[in-house]
Amino acid sequence: MKTVRPRHLGSSDLKRDRFRTQLACKLFMAMKSQHEDLKWKKRPVRIWIADEARFGLQPCHKRAWVMRGVKAHKDSQIRYQWSYLWGAVEVDGDESAYLYTNGANTEFSLSFLEIISRKDPHSEHVVIWDGAGFHPNGIMNEFLEM
Repeated sequence: MKTVRPRHLGSSDLKRDRFRTQLACKLFMAMKSQHEDLKWKKRPVRIWIADEARFGLQPCHKRAWVMRGVKAHKDSQIRYQWSYLWGAVEVDGDESAYLYTNGANTEFSLSFLEIISRKDPHSEHVVIWDGAGFHPNGIMNEFLEM
């Protein structure tokens, strides 16, 4: 007996196959534009899906013990304590990479890319992630050229 996997009512095998083909074409064109020579074609390509998540605490104290008839006042300054977890999974599911940081900026993005590239230094790594402002394309292209 098999367990049936749920599928969205609007899903289509044709659309799914078209997306995969278009993604492969876009990746190929991006790789071709990054490299002038054809040496990259001889290297394995590893595709990663990456994202970052913010976890944190916003301390807020609302209750206080006071005598009846006395209003409770407390001077407070809201402080935020955030931590970020960066994660990437290779599309074929063989590898994963993680980074725990106290912030999210371009420097941490580059550090995370270095962790991914160290997984297999002899491969071309393609990282697909969202368009957050702290990993802009221009700086990433400079990193890839290094």
